[in-house]
Amino acid sequence: MQFFSSLAVITALCSASAAFAFAPSNGAIRSSALRVANPIKTEELVTKEANIKSTTRTKPTLDPFNPEFSRIQSVPYSDAFPNSTKEYKTVTHEETGHTLNVPFRRVHLEDPDMEYLDLYDTSGPRDINPHEGLPKIRKDWVAKREGKHECYTQMHFARKGMITEEMLFVAEREGVSPSFVRDELARGRAIITSNKNHLELEPQIIGRMFKVKINANIGNSAITSSIEEEVEKLQWSTLWGADTLMDLSTGKHIQETREWIMRNSAIPVGTVPIYQALEKVDGIAEDLNWEVFRQTLIEQAEQGVDYFTIHAGVCCVTFP
Repeated sequence: MQFFSSLAVITALCSASAAFAFAPSNGAIRSSALRVANPIKTEELVTKEANIKSTTRTKPTLDPFNPEFSRIQSVPYSDAFPNSTKEYKTVTHEETGHTLNVPFRRVHLEDPDMEYLDLYDTSGPRDINPHEGLPKIRKDWVAKREGKHECYTQMHFARKGMITEEMLFVAEREGVSPSFVRDELARGRAIITSNKNHLELEPQIIGRMFKVKINANIGNSAITSSIEEEVEKLQWSTLWGADTLMDLSTGKHIQETREWIMRNSAIPVGTVPIYQALEKVDGIAEDLNWEVFRQTLIEQAEQGVDYFTIHAGVCCVTFP
């Protein structure tokens, strides 16, 4: 039994390790023996500021509508990945003419037969003022579709035979054809978590035929953290490769914290709506009802939340 458990762990790790690599355009087969140019030594990781920083708790946010983002420590992309450069592949959506800039990380190698390796990149735009938020790359995509359909999910469009900008974007990221993405969505075997109100999103796809995705959890509590710190956590999460992000905030300013996260996130953001629903009833579980929960769902969806965790089995009798 222990053998099968070990095998399962090894299989999962192998799958995850291959999850972020682009399919080489030249058809070359990648080898695990490939060496990265000027590899960083282990001892350097301890001293290099870009990799290890002392962690300090920030003071609570005084003004949730004007956080002090100057306290955020931003790390240049080149410091985090000294042997890599961030690149973009430009593709055109034929139906609308929209130009898509699909990001990837190019790792420069010493191997004479393969000078570089292109990897999946989720870091999003860097050196952006959080007060201004990220560029709204989906603004024109969404506006073009508004008022023309009875439903706006990617599954709906796929079942109509359409290939949206989001489908083309993830196809380039995954190294597959747009029609393959569309067919997997139409069959319900994959999902593009892309709320139409999350205009800053760089779309990605989740499904058994696609790369493994990694989720990162952040969020404040009643006793610690701030809006500034949560936005900084978001930036670190995306820099190191998180594909999705859960905001699990349970402390003060839940709505405002999530708004700042949404406007600065290039990856899908999820929540646990019951946390805010409980806040609305001052933490009194007996006062929580469907109407409060429903309104919370609507508010968060309108804000741009891409996916939810629903605690469907929570009943009053289970609360202490």
